[in-house]
Amino acid sequence: MHAEPACRIRCAGLGQRNECEVSELQYDRHLQHHGGCARKLQCHGVVERKVCRHQQHDSGLRRDVVRYPEFHALRPAMSHAPHRRQGRLAVRQSGTSLIEIMIAMVISLVILSGVVVVFINMKQSFTSQDQLALLEDNERLALSILTGTSQSAGYFPDPVNNTLASLLVADSNTSYGPLVAGQSINGTTGTGTGSASDKLTLRYATASGDGILNCLGGTNTSGSTQVYVNTFSISSANELQCSLNGATAVPLVSGVSAFSVTYGVDTNGNGYVDTYMSATQVQSGGYWALVRSIRVTLTFTTSFSASGAQTQTTQWVQNISLMGRAT
Repeated sequence: MHAEPACRIRCAGLGQRNECEVSELQYDRHLQHHGGCARKLQCHGVVERKVCRHQQHDSGLRRDVVRYPEFHALRPAMSHAPHRRQGRLAVRQSGTSLIEIMIAMVISLVILSGVVVVFINMKQSFTSQDQLALLEDNERLALSILTGTSQSAGYFPDPVNNTLASLLVADSNTSYGPLVAGQSINGTTGTGTGSASDKLTLRYATASGDGILNCLGGTNTSGSTQVYVNTFSISSANELQCSLNGATAVPLVSGVSAFSVTYGVDTNGNGYVDTYMSATQVQSGGYWALVRSIRVTLTFTTSFSASGAQTQTTQWVQNISLMGRAT
């Protein structure tokens, strides 16, 4: 065997016979043929096997190849290319297909949608609970202020030396009156809701340091007797507000859309309430001195949806007895 200028390995006399006379080796099916003659690897006189040997098992072929040591150096070069192509094919077949990616995306979207729905529901539930708690706080605060102030109406200190008429003198202030001497309660009937709701005026006298609260939560620390005139109404912003002694009203509780008051009147003088009337009816009948109790109705407005589109109203009704008067 010798090397030609084209860097090919050949045996002496190689290429003088036709290709059909040279039997294939184990991997010679991968040799390139040109014009019916094996130009790559040929050796006459050494390779003589019958065609029937092509049908033998691979193990038998390997045993035949061992008999010819001159081909041992050529075997790696002959078998390298097929293995390399098989490696490339394995690399090309690895990875994720488009269908698998789409299925994974769909599953991810379903899971993400479920998480979003749970988050939204939890947020709406938290918002509703927070709004409900705020509503309950507003209801308690409003009714507590109204109840405490109403029960103090007609109170005056030191009844031995004082009388109701001597302390609660006539008052011509039109913002909450006019009031006659000794009159502890007054009101007006509204024409609607919000700022057009009813108004309620409660009047009483306090001694310094007696701890009686006015509608703004203050007490008398002046060192002398002081009269408090508390006027409740609803602002245009749906807030329960109170004006003390005719001053500018101060908001107390938000979310109150309506305020109505009826007055329990003892028309026959037996000390018990006979009927409930509006402020207009009490005024026209001259029954202010006969009022024994009041019935207060507060309408609260709140939104129990996260978007705020749905608005709900709740009404609270409270009967309150006036100071020292039977119901």
